[in-house]
Amino acid sequence: LPTPTRADYRFTGWYTEAIGGTPVTNQTIIQEDMTLYAQWTEIAGSVWEPYPSTANWNSVDLGSGHTGNQTIEFVVTPLEAKQDGSIFFTGQNTLLSDWGHAPIAIRFFTNGYFEARNGGSYMATNQIAYEANESYTVTVDIDLENKKYNVYVTGSDGEKQLLAAGFDFRTGAQQITDIGKVCARGGAGVAEGKFVIEDLTIQAGSELEVFHTVTFNANGGSVSPD
Repeated sequence: LPTPTRADYRFTGWYTEAIGGTPVTNQTIIQEDMTLYAQWTEIAGSVWEPYPSTANWNSVDLGSGHTGNQTIEFVVTPLEAKQDGSIFFTGQNTLLSDWGHAPIAIRFFTNGYFEARNGGSYMATNQIAYEANESYTVTVDIDLENKKYNVYVTGSDGEKQLLAAGFDFRTGAQQITDIGKVCARGGAGVAEGKFVIEDLTIQAGSELEVFHTVTFNANGGSVSPD
């Protein structure tokens, strides 16, 4: 499905009605002619001050009441290639003073690719490269009850790619029931200002999209990598 744009608004999906209605995704089976309506959320964060990465654990308060399923979206621009920098999300009243405290983490890794925390380690469902001075829209869908999240990255070409599918909150991180803080910081010993976050929004989200892996067994034959 195409992704439309509108100044000062964030696209929230295609629906069968202009207000309300049923969401339609790439997985929806359409059996008759229909008109789909784009729905939007105004970016209150258009006045959200640019947030350069730090070299400490200072965080930005995202407010209270962000419970249940939440969707966070922001634009991030790495100012250096192949850097070590992370974006952490945790609860509003949660202590954030160590790498292991935040249950949700997305990072620029030194190999030039995005990664996200999945339980006990960083990984990626799909390899997504980043480049210096290129801006990326990152969407994080969070299921606080089941302690899972999905992450999508959209580059300047408009292609939305899946970085993290059903990743678990960080093993050993503090338990949270809301999303109320974001911290952008470089790795140990990394100077501040290596990347910048802009236009961050947070709002109630829908049920987490579930992805499944299909493995092919050729059973004596061969399978083309295509």
